[in-house]
Amino acid sequence: MIVLAGWWYLQKLLETGSAIGSSDAMHVRDAGGLIEGLRQHASISTFVRLPWLFESTFLWAGTWSFVRPPFISLIPLVLIPPLLALGYLWSIKTRSCEALDWLAPVTLALLLGALSYHSLSLIALGTPGSPAWYLHGFAPILAPLLAYGLAGAIARRGWRPIVTMLMLYPMMFLPLAFGLQGLFFAGCGGPKEANSSFYDISSAAACAARLSVIYDNLSTISLPQLAIACFALGWVLMTLGTLAAVPALTVTRTPRSTLML
Repeated sequence: MIVLAGWWYLQKLLETGSAIGSSDAMHVRDAGGLIEGLRQHASISTFVRLPWLFESTFLWAGTWSFVRPPFISLIPLVLIPPLLALGYLWSIKTRSCEALDWLAPVTLALLLGALSYHSLSLIALGTPGSPAWYLHGFAPILAPLLAYGLAGAIARRGWRPIVTMLMLYPMMFLPLAFGLQGLFFAGCGGPKEANSSFYDISSAAACAARLSVIYDNLSTISLPQLAIACFALGWVLMTLGTLAAVPALTVTRTPRSTLML
């Protein structure tokens, strides 16, 4: 990050006085500053909702479009990040950390710090905060956190069934989400309320069985056969990878080389 973009951030800092050189930061400054903006627009509920904003946008908004599956179907996904965080903390207590082991957590801490700062700027302007889908761009660097988090959680007595079920849950969730997106863009059902982004499954009862009509409607805006084929291929690969990973993680002491791989 520093090598590729550090010069740009330094230049914007010198030009604008903002550490991230964003228009939001300059708008905050013109409106009276960060503290004044937070005093006017922030509340306790705003800060309480901020972690949920980070997690929900990391899990959902960077991957799918507009309409969300029913809220209850997202609960298992929401449980995964805190479980991985606990597993990572448990894992580092049982091993000695080398220099490279700190690359992933330090990177995550810097990114969360940047998201928090940007969120404070947006809150000062009267909006909820910054989305966390930017973290997907650093998935290769953050991957060790996932590996050690899974290994640490699944090694805890009594946690193995819970971790296994949460790992297998995306195999069921993704086809559901894919199908609901197809129904929505085919004009079949939608959110129950105008200001809601959660799909109301009951709203699709009248047309969900009319597959030919759904297919024809989708054909006007996309290539449904190509989308189905690509999704099916990705789903099969994900399923095979997950099923291969679950037995490997059930070993109490997972070799370090396996985790890094």
